[in-house]
Amino acid sequence: MIDADQKLLIDMLIKSSALTEEELKDAVNLQELNGGSIIDTLLEKEYIRNIDIEMINRSQELGIPYMCLSDLEEDTKAASLVPASFALDRKAVPIALENNSLYVAMVDPLDVNLIDDLRLITESEIQPILSTEDDINDAIRRFYGMTADDIRGNLESASGIAAIEEIETIEDFGLDPDSLARTPTVIHYVDQLIIEAVREKATDIHIEPLEKKVRIRFRMDGVLHERPEPPKNVERAIISRVKIMARLNIAERRRPQMVVFKEGSLL
Repeated sequence: MIDADQKLLIDMLIKSSALTEEELKDAVNLQELNGGSIIDTLLEKEYIRNIDIEMINRSQELGIPYMCLSDLEEDTKAASLVPASFALDRKAVPIALENNSLYVAMVDPLDVNLIDDLRLITESEIQPILSTEDDINDAIRRFYGMTADDIRGNLESASGIAAIEEIETIEDFGLDPDSLARTPTVIHYVDQLIIEAVREKATDIHIEPLEKKVRIRFRMDGVLHERPEPPKNVERAIISRVKIMARLNIAERRRPQMVVFKEGSLL
């Protein structure tokens, strides 16, 4: 016998993809044979997890839906809007794109900074979905084809290529700046740079290629403030990425080209 509270929980487990109708049917048959609670039977058969119940309870408290991601299929259009490195860093993975609404599974769906950043880089309305960190990491592996270690490796070495001080130009890697500018790590870096500038109400971003380093400065209240430096070997890729976003001529290096970004102009 399934009481009203158990039925409500089971309905939410099915809606969140934590339980299938077939699994429920099998558990009901076992319960009729052995007695006991249907929830205990589902747990014993490992059809559901304790964390699923905990997350559904939290979902009810927050008024934000919970989703189990273990069997969720990738929405390639949704996944393409968010770089893998961003998804891993912020514990947020896009799971569906409907019209201009992007549904994003996240550990903390109340993180307004994360939601604002996602809105900025995807140009979509963000619908937060509660999920577990383990499910999000597993979804990142399945959707992007990379483990957390792979992604961290990409972040530590420009675009997954060892950053060696003696190598000063991208050509030494056999890659042209245009190609490298379209890799997830460089895209993520430039997106984050713009997000930070917007957050800090900077009026200008200065990307200054010097002899031995790339200096990054934000202009705030008329004063230039330095920011952490990216690796020297990706300076042209960063500049090319900015040109791509601004639809400027990537090949033009002699004449100055002004870049002005407005809200909603990120590619």
